[in-house]
Amino acid sequence: QLASISAQGSDGIPKIAKERDYITFNAKATIAGDSDITPNQVILGNTMAFNSCTKVHDSYECTLRFPQNGTMQFDPRSMPYTVSLRNDANKLVDEKSSNFYIDNKVPVIKKLAVDQSLANSGIIRISYTINDTACSAPSCANECAGVKKIDFYEVGKTFAQTVLVDTPGCIVSGATDIQASKFIDGEHTIAVKAYDRTNLPSIEEAITFDLDKTAPVIDVGSFKIVDDVDVDLKYFGAKTIPVRARVDIDLDMSSVLGDFSQFGGPVNASPSCSISNASTVCVWNFNMKIEEAGLKKATIWAKDDNDNQAKAEINRDMQKDSQGPIIEGLESSRVFDGTSFATLQKNTFYATFRD
Repeated sequence: QLASISAQGSDGIPKIAKERDYITFNAKATIAGDSDITPNQVILGNTMAFNSCTKVHDSYECTLRFPQNGTMQFDPRSMPYTVSLRNDANKLVDEKSSNFYIDNKVPVIKKLAVDQSLANSGIIRISYTINDTACSAPSCANECAGVKKIDFYEVGKTFAQTVLVDTPGCIVSGATDIQASKFIDGEHTIAVKAYDRTNLPSIEEAITFDLDKTAPVIDVGSFKIVDDVDVDLKYFGAKTIPVRARVDIDLDMSSVLGDFSQFGGPVNASPSCSISNASTVCVWNFNMKIEEAGLKKATIWAKDDNDNQAKAEINRDMQKDSQGPIIEGLESSRVFDGTSFATLQKNTFYATFRD
């Protein structure tokens, strides 16, 4: 009895050989009452005896290499074959038929996609779908060598990464993650090439992504706390006064928060932002109330559209203004020899104050 037969090329892939290759045929045989099956009892086709038979447990494993030396050219199609088992009297005991396939088709990269939303979080995730087939002949339908590996590389750059797949499947879908730290900011084009298990390479395909790992810039020098006449305040009084805190941020208008609790203002408050001279100007309106003089801290967070985050802690020395203005001088509109004069009506006086 023939328990099984098989054929494979030099790559050792069941049922698959290259256009120029040699074929190894295998048969597992047993004959009741025959304790020594010889190679000439196992026949390929009508006349070609196998090369060797080795006893393994209760059966014989027989092998034939075709051609005996070197390689030969095969047509890319399904190749049917038959193995027969004969007894010592050359009578047919069993016979089995099967096919092997000559693979001359390269794998095809059907789909490439990059998850741009993950790029700036530190991961470049590229998903792919690869199709493989043995040959174009109808007899090769649904047959393939399978996918061995996928190469990812940046042309002209040092980056290269290989994903070992090694699967007999004819359709392979998956994703690979690449560390964003391998790239500088900017646009990158990753070339992709797939190989089947006979090492036939696909046509190179490519995919592009943008990388922005640079956090927004909070211009600490532009920070101001101003009153209703736009005077930058570094002093405070006993009363609560309405103020505006403003700062320039180099980012697309997105997520900005400010903590002005040490100025008596809000915590984690969203500002009103507008674009001015290619920068984002953000303004917080609140009532300033400070109890004690000293160093006060405002904290500002900013996040751009690519989720890069920045934080700035801005210190300002606020001094208490506990004295009212001082009148340094008073004079009328009529001055003679340093002395002011007044009439009974329609007088104008000028006062000079210092604060």
